[in-house]
Amino acid sequence: MRCPSCGARWKGRGPYCAQCRFRIGPSPAGAGAALRADRFEQDELELGQATALAFLARVLLIGGFVATFIPGFAIIGFLAVWTGCGIGLPGRTRTRWVGGFGLSAALLLLSVAVGTGVTAFTRSVPPDDRNAGAPFLEVTIESWQYAEGALSVTGAVANTGSAAVFSPALELIVYEDDTREAVLASDTAYPEGTFDAYLRQGQETSFEHAVRVPDQPAQIVWEIIVGDAPGRIIGAPP
Repeated sequence: MRCPSCGARWKGRGPYCAQCRFRIGPSPAGAGAALRADRFEQDELELGQATALAFLARVLLIGGFVATFIPGFAIIGFLAVWTGCGIGLPGRTRTRWVGGFGLSAALLLLSVAVGTGVTAFTRSVPPDDRNAGAPFLEVTIESWQYAEGALSVTGAVANTGSAAVFSPALELIVYEDDTREAVLASDTAYPEGTFDAYLRQGQETSFEHAVRVPDQPAQIVWEIIVGDAPGRIIGAPP
């Protein structure tokens, strides 16, 4: 810039021209006011940036802390906490990021320990087989005999389902004829070793039924019913 009075180059070192002392720049008071205005604008900008960063850091810290303890989101929570500490903690940049890494790593280890403890506690409790699935009983009739008014039936019971059944009852019913309307006799029995006990999945045991039929009819019709669980009869009676 040149002086409008003498044409000498003005280097901005003061408000006057070095050759003719013509006032070119603002007065010291005006320069100070302009400098204060620039500093105020800069402070406002820095304050706004600091507020935004503080809010972002708070969101990252809270969200990351919660995510660290959610299965499948632990790594995301770790990164969020680390970033939140890096931009939100006081101190030098290196201190913030190194300290944030340590804090987020500690939270990650804590979440792993809590998850392992819960898993270990869950595994330490024996599962309740009664609620694990559904039992299914396959009743195989191996032999039967009817003589002098006495019916005896023997066979085996296998639980092929996915859960245990408690004290499974087998009912032997004797009918007068094929209409199965008139019941002559009935008997309820439990497979061997299952009275007041479980027949667990994959377990097989034997059973034996014996019942007296009144009046000793020459011919009878009978069947076995599984009372406490779904099932099927293999080797159907006559």
